[in-house]
Amino acid sequence: MTEAVVPAQQAVSLYRDLSQDSPSTHRPKLAMALSNLSNRLRAVGRRQEAVEPAQEAVRIRRELARDNPEAHTPGLANSLNSLSLRLAAVGRRTEAVEPAREAVRIRRELTGDNPETHTRGLANSLNNLALRLGEVGRYKEAVSLSQEALGIRRELARQNPTAHTRDLAGSLETLALQLSKVGRHGEAVKAAQEALGIRRRLVRDNPAIHTPDLADSLNTLALRLGAVEQWDRALELAQEAATLYRDLAHEYPAAHTPDLAMVLNNVAMALAEAGRPEEALEPAWEAVRLRRELARETPAAYLPNLALALSNLAKHLAAVGRREEAVPPAEEAVRLYRDLCRTNPEGFLSGLAMALNNIGVHLARVGRREEALTAAREAVDIRRELARDNPMAHLSEFGESLDNLARRLTEGGQEEAAEQSYREAVETFGDRPLVAAQFSCRLAEFLLSVDAHEAAVHTLCPLTAHPPADTDVGAHIALRARGLLRQVVRANPEQRATVLRLCGDGDQARRWLDVTEAALELTSSWLDTPTWEDSRAFLHAHPDLLGVDALPALGEWTLIDTTADLHRDLLRRIAAGTPIDVAYRPLVVREALAQWFRSSAGGTDWANSAAHLTAHADNLLAPDAALQLAAANSSEPDTERLVRIHRAILALAVRYGVASAYGPVTDPQALCTALREAVSAADHETLGLLAVIEELVSEAPWASAVHRLASWALTDEPVSAEEPTPEPVLTAAARQRKPTAEERRRAASEIATLIAARPDRAVELSLVLRAAMGDHARSATQPGEC
Repeated sequence: MTEAVVPAQQAVSLYRDLSQDSPSTHRPKLAMALSNLSNRLRAVGRRQEAVEPAQEAVRIRRELARDNPEAHTPGLANSLNSLSLRLAAVGRRTEAVEPAREAVRIRRELTGDNPETHTRGLANSLNNLALRLGEVGRYKEAVSLSQEALGIRRELARQNPTAHTRDLAGSLETLALQLSKVGRHGEAVKAAQEALGIRRRLVRDNPAIHTPDLADSLNTLALRLGAVEQWDRALELAQEAATLYRDLAHEYPAAHTPDLAMVLNNVAMALAEAGRPEEALEPAWEAVRLRRELARETPAAYLPNLALALSNLAKHLAAVGRREEAVPPAEEAVRLYRDLCRTNPEGFLSGLAMALNNIGVHLARVGRREEALTAAREAVDIRRELARDNPMAHLSEFGESLDNLARRLTEGGQEEAAEQSYREAVETFGDRPLVAAQFSCRLAEFLLSVDAHEAAVHTLCPLTAHPPADTDVGAHIALRARGLLRQVVRANPEQRATVLRLCGDGDQARRWLDVTEAALELTSSWLDTPTWEDSRAFLHAHPDLLGVDALPALGEWTLIDTTADLHRDLLRRIAAGTPIDVAYRPLVVREALAQWFRSSAGGTDWANSAAHLTAHADNLLAPDAALQLAAANSSEPDTERLVRIHRAILALAVRYGVASAYGPVTDPQALCTALREAVSAADHETLGLLAVIEELVSEAPWASAVHRLASWALTDEPVSAEEPTPEPVLTAAARQRKPTAEERRRAASEIATLIAARPDRAVELSLVLRAAMGDHARSATQPGEC
């Protein structure tokens, strides 16, 4: 690949010379050549060098777009997106946000003018901006943009699965990553699972193209499952990814050896977390070996990965008691990060701080306390500055290093210095109350660890107030502070009066202060059940939840868990006499409907949807499921479309069975047959349901409108105000797509059949017939649907 850089450089040089003589002709080509050079430099690991040509391409295309916006604005958006990627790749993450944001702004405008051409580019830019914002700790914005990109790509995949399904899986993985960063791990797992399902289907159709994506999705889901402590399943997926990457690396070593090394790191982590630390050493060593070879060939690209692998190896060695052996790889990681920081401090200071933090731990374990303390101090100094510049991204790491420094100081008998380090952190962030509160909580934990109980109480009580609803961080702080105060009072009952006096909220303080740890653990396990079915089973198995301790414990969890209030209401209803299964039934059905919706992958996998409905027929084909679905609505057009399709499928499945319900959805001929049978039987309900599928799945708006109007005409109910009379309804449908002469002929034949079957509705049906025949001379000539 290195050879590809030279011709790219020559192309830039050639077009630069030509641009001197004929700028209007050759400057666009120069911008393209610069973009290509940047791509080639990145591909061979020369990431720093790749930035400058990307920046120049943006400058040129900005000037071109100023002179001729119609011709060159799309190219400017492309160059901005590329520049954002190049800046992020060298650790200039804050700088990477603005070009990504500008690319989104441009592509929104372009999409507004020409959605058919630019919608895909908008989704790409939204996805990129989401990743960039996530890298600088702006997680909520990243989630919102990821969801927007996903919505666009879901609709594109529905319209053209072949072209866009791969992008849809990529958006699901981006969303999973961003959801995990805001602690929404359950949702992150679901998004990653959907992405993996898509990748597996794509691989079945074309393994050569999609196997690398499948391996990446397996690795992504493994990481998301690890976040919810499902380490056995995470290990299984990571090992499957490693197998795929090993085969790919054997065939295409340059492209996939880095991927193999990456996933081996994750296999080692999953083995360690699954309680198999000895087995974790082999993949950890292999990851180091592979990355050392890669770094020898292309140091700029792979030295950072080698440093990380060495740091992880040290951790795995220490975990099995090989503490002396853990020190050399940890020291090498520090040396590598120091070298990297000399040329790119913004990109690698965070990595250096991580390596220093880790070497401090390893040195302390082998008795080299002075060196451990020096490393811990340097890690704190670096992370303090990083957290001051970007608290969202680095605060947690700073807190980790601060705790590590306090341990090193305490081991050396310097408790006052350890306490002072926390107080300095509180003071440093005094202008950010929530951040200061987090370090006050850490200070209190340290004070408790050295038996300074009274000082800990005075530090904790101001943190216990119920925070505003939108301050997730404040809620966690309040919950943690209350938990620590309960520990203090249990160990030192004489402190109870002080806590009640300082917390100042009377009966409320008494309630949370008297919550038992057993009740908190039990209710936490109940809240953590993954589904409402599991929650119901857990309650049946743990009748203690119906005792007096559970409600106050759930009151504590309401601080951080939005479902805790719902669980409290459940307990109150059950205590008042409602049977458990009856109380749970609406929740179980709602969840079953949501899972059924997800199984269709946004309307792109009806086979999976049919299998899911078959497997969960007891819940989904019950009358209360239809009632819930009838009441469902959404302001999002894509979601509302899916709701209407699922209503129709569910009603058809109740009437005719699951297989017959999905036939019209997946097979146009089956839809035609079902329509003929409904017309022959003058079955207005089935005709109306099939009209929904005809409109929203087959995208035949005019024929659907005829069948919908015929369905209404067969009933005794008047046409609603929303769909006034046949003529305007069919006129509006014809604007979406003109009916063919064959469609009009078929409509006339069907309505005549209906009039013969239901002469009592002849007047209403004749209105539909008259509107359907309309001015058919202007009809398009494309073939009809059936």
